[in-house]
Amino acid sequence: MNRVQAQIKPEHLIGIRFSLEERRGLAQLLQGGKLRNRRLCVDWLRRGELVRGNRAFIFEMCAKLIPDRSEHVRWGAFSILGEYAQTHPKQLWPLVIKWGSVPSKDIRDGVACCILEHIFEYHFGEFFAKAMQHASQEPRFAYTIQECHKFGQASEPGNSALFDDFAASLKKPREPRGAGRSARASAK
Repeated sequence: MNRVQAQIKPEHLIGIRFSLEERRGLAQLLQGGKLRNRRLCVDWLRRGELVRGNRAFIFEMCAKLIPDRSEHVRWGAFSILGEYAQTHPKQLWPLVIKWGSVPSKDIRDGVACCILEHIFEYHFGEFFAKAMQHASQEPRFAYTIQECHKFGQASEPGNSALFDDFAASLKKPREPRGAGRSARASAK
């Protein structure tokens, strides 16, 4: 049975493995253009996020959801991907590099606080040097690193000092014109 087409509410399901028909149905929800359907797609993905057979599909779908114009959809995708930071950082890394370097401050912030800082939390030694190297070539990625908080391994004294020294050595890149304008306007 295709639970997506049957319009079963995803909140009633936990830890589901998506069938091929359900994957097609979720892809159609995403492509349909309606915000309600894209939000529903995020809700469905959450219900299958920790099932091994869904991982590649979820990564693929979240990569398509990240640039969504809806903050709910975008940040839902970041949150789902963040659940994999401890167990699958190598598979997340290409998404971190791609989306942590884009002009959109909101997308970079989502990468920083939902994914990258949790990769650093569990895998600091393996990924911090890679992050520093990419940041030296991509100023926007440097900003992404600066937005991370320190948890776990990143907060250990030696690692914390490396993190702080690197952040201090960078100039915070100037945001493109218009970036963050809505946040400043709403603060007034």
